Amino acid sequence: MDRITSDMVSTALEVQGYKVESVTRTLLGRVRIIASLGPVWREIVLDASTGQILRDYAVEFAPSDLPNPEPGDMPRGGEMLNSPNDLPLQN
Repeated sequence: MDRITSDMVSTALEVQGYKVESVTRTLLGRVRIIASLGPVWREIVLDASTGQILRDYAVEFAPSDLPNPEPGDMPRGGEMLNSPNDLPLQN
């Protein structure tokens, strides 16, 4: 099996309808991908050396509280989703 790369994760997110907001490196050398789909924001942390996804965190914000973060910042707050696939229906 091939190692998962940040490009593979970014492409998968875009296919799901997300907009990749930023792809950065952490202090520990991991890849951090921030993506948004309307009120849902995801943070995915990938170990670049092994291709292992270490974190996939999704938060849903109220329409009145949508974040406008600087590149690389993951907005905090909102409502934690049980699964990133539990997205609300979009109009």
